[in-house]
Amino acid sequence: MSTGFLDFSDITITEGGGVPLPTGVFPGRVQTAQIVASSKGTPQVEFKVEITEVDYAGAVRTEWINLSPSDTTDAKKVASHKQVWATAFLAVGLTPDELRAAGPIAHQQIPGIFAGRDCVVEISERVKMDGSTTQRLRFLKPATYATRRAAQDAAGGPKAVAPAAAPAAPAAPKPLAVAAPSALPTPPAAVAAAPSNGIAAPAAAPASAGLAALLNR
Repeated sequence: MSTGFLDFSDITITEGGGVPLPTGVFPGRVQTAQIVASSKGTPQVEFKVEITEVDYAGAVRTEWINLSPSDTTDAKKVASHKQVWATAFLAVGLTPDELRAAGPIAHQQIPGIFAGRDCVVEISERVKMDGSTTQRLRFLKPATYATRRAAQDAAGGPKAVAPAAAPAAPAAPKPLAVAAPSALPTPPAAVAAAPSNGIAAPAAAPASAGLAALLNR
């Protein structure tokens, strides 16, 4: 018999729905970056990016980038894959010179380079196979962001997305009855409460010492 605990006191629990976000270009911050496997088993990095623009602060979107090209024998696919990653590194403030000088970067080092760094991104809509739409995040080069942002601001801001019809409100849940066990083990020490906005503060962006300092940590 399991004698563990479920303790929800250190997290913020919402009813769901997320923060509405129009399509356009935005400043953000990489909350987390971690190596995961796709549904096909392909190693990739999963990035969770929080939008930091005041009107949409708290909106979080996810991007995945494969660690290796789909065909390592196709020179064009290899070069295109490197450009995708180069754009991601530039989006978090690194420079072409730093990337060239760094030499080979181990896959295991990549999440630590991105986590906690400010970035610039694009949010677009993608039509799925079933005809429904979903939002896609992708990183942008700073120069591309600056040009697109100027045009976006001149046009009056990002393009609003029509909200989906709200589902019917569910019936009020019945109170959860929990029987008091005869002898529970001593609970673990209390965990510090999460910030009031429900999002843990990301680590400070790395100093301007650059990529070499990050790789040599």
